[in-house]
Amino acid sequence: MTAAPLPAPDVADRGFWASDRVVEALAPAVATADAERGTPWPQTLASQYARFFRDGDRTVYEANVAARHARLTRATLAALLDPRTDRVDEVVDGVLLLCEQSTWCWAAHDDTHTRFGRVTPTVTEPYLDLGAGEVAAQLAWIDHLIGPVLDDRAPGVRWRIRQETQARVLRPFTERRDWWWLGVDHPIMNWSPWIQGNVLAANLALEEDPDQRRAVTALVAEGIAAYWASLPADGGVDEGYSYWWQGAARALEAQDLLRFAGIEPEPAALDRIHATVTFPHSMHLGGDWYVNVADSVARPLATWPWNVVHAWALRVGDGDAARHAASYRGLPGGLFDERSSLPRAVRMLSDAAWAEAPTAAPPLVGRAHFPSTGIAVTRSAPGSARGLAVSVKGGHNGENHNHVDVGSVIVALDGVPLVVDAGKPTYRAGTFGPDRYELWALRGDWHNVPRIRGVEQAPGEQYAARGFEVWDDESPSHRWSSLSRPGESLAGSRQRAGAHRRVPGRSR
Repeated sequence: MTAAPLPAPDVADRGFWASDRVVEALAPAVATADAERGTPWPQTLASQYARFFRDGDRTVYEANVAARHARLTRATLAALLDPRTDRVDEVVDGVLLLCEQSTWCWAAHDDTHTRFGRVTPTVTEPYLDLGAGEVAAQLAWIDHLIGPVLDDRAPGVRWRIRQETQARVLRPFTERRDWWWLGVDHPIMNWSPWIQGNVLAANLALEEDPDQRRAVTALVAEGIAAYWASLPADGGVDEGYSYWWQGAARALEAQDLLRFAGIEPEPAALDRIHATVTFPHSMHLGGDWYVNVADSVARPLATWPWNVVHAWALRVGDGDAARHAASYRGLPGGLFDERSSLPRAVRMLSDAAWAEAPTAAPPLVGRAHFPSTGIAVTRSAPGSARGLAVSVKGGHNGENHNHVDVGSVIVALDGVPLVVDAGKPTYRAGTFGPDRYELWALRGDWHNVPRIRGVEQAPGEQYAARGFEVWDDESPSHRWSSLSRPGESLAGSRQRAGAHRRVPGRSR
């Protein structure tokens, strides 16, 4: 019997997909899938794609891409519960729509205009970005989950999935090793584990040549190890809490797939993993509010895959991280969230240990400090959201997704921010270009930092905060400093810790 390519039960496992727990969890998503079947699918139009190059708008095109993905996810889940012909046909329609899209790359990332002066995709030069990786992973999981059903109902669909994924993702990944997000001439950031984790899923499920499958798996293992090495030793993430989920969490998910393929993390990577799983609960203010430096949002809109954090926290022995993750276990979306991507939704739903994990209260730690980014958080009542919680931000303004915010303060009362960071603007063409810091939400004037003699803070590591110190009033001798030696800037200490900078022009 051939081993499963991906770690989740497929449609043949009726004991799982017909179980009361799964049927109940999927009921809302399946009801939506049944209601929208037969209606027009969301369309990704050329005029929407071209808008990014014409007027800077990227939201209309990306919203329709996301809506198409979401509908196909719901259709697949409905077919898993009951693989009847009308539900399978809906999946086939969605799969072929993706296969017939001119590009899987998001317009904001495509180099078609820079290289060729075009506002439409160049189909002979596929660009491997976040969007392309997401499509490849979704198709890979669909092929794994309901492949035999697709063969019975629509022979040729799985062949088409493999052809398109090879041309748009797997071959570009292996034939071009100069992708900037691999760390070639640019610091590594969240794109690297996000894309490579999706490439790995496509490789494991869709690559038919065993030698090539092993080769790509080895490349991804090397890339994920490089990402862990790029993180600072204290586990801090300069992109903030929201982007932790699209960087470090993506690396954890990729590491899970590597473990499934028989590759364990090296000890150095385990050290970084242990450090970074402390980050989400360290940024917790109370309830669903978090410290939102850089482009992070203070109140996340989606339920994240806390099962991944819980599993890794248990592996590395971090009780606070495990309790924080488990605090989401009993909330809506704690066992399944239909807003998640198909891979995340299925893996959470099929995680038996997560399904049986007891719900816990969040630790709400009394203090946390990340010298690599100059962020410190403290609260007046450790273990409780009551009272005051304060976050201060040092560092510098040359980080990933950064704002002009060195010296800014966030103050929460009873877990709710009162002195706030306004958060990120809607992403447009100029959001990550040379004029980024002219956007109002990113300016120092919209953070609680002063102008000195009318001069605003400047971006760049050379303008790092100096003399940033944190100490414990209960133990005055217990003092930390973000400067590793007198006179050295924070930028220097971060470089030695393997930190990374914002890459102009690159975005999520």
